[in-house]
Amino acid sequence: MQSRAATPALFIIAASAAAALLVIASAPAAHAQGAGGGHGKAHFIASYDDNGDGVVSRAEYDAERGAQFSRTNEDGANDVSETEYVAEYTVRLEQELAATRQSQIAQAHVRFGALDADHDGRVSRAEFDASGERMFTRLDSNQDGAVNAADTAESY
Repeated sequence: MQSRAATPALFIIAASAAAALLVIASAPAAHAQGAGGGHGKAHFIASYDDNGDGVVSRAEYDAERGAQFSRTNEDGANDVSETEYVAEYTVRLEQELAATRQSQIAQAHVRFGALDADHDGRVSRAEFDASGERMFTRLDSNQDGAVNAADTAESY
């Protein structure tokens, strides 16, 4: 049997996971530079589909590749050094991290609003516990008092 002390930690983990999924689901498609990286077709389309029609024409691809090289090639030479390549990636990564942080902070405010059922600007222990009860109950789909692989619910 799990102690009540574990409930806040479970709530924080579950809320963080839910927020991360929400951010991922609501994030706009990475454009041009392909923030977030990846080598699959979905990332390729998100990176090179300039007109947003879900199709990457050869012209779109060639134009974006040329623009990527120009952005990365800071010294104007006809090659890209490791320093230039890593610097360009660093800029993209910092932008992505800043956007993710901003989204996560916004979601923290949303989660607080959901927990604060009486809208008094504070989450009481009763409100906190009620939220945890709803999460556990929704995930324990077979109602056996435990959440495990036998439960069919994938989210709360």
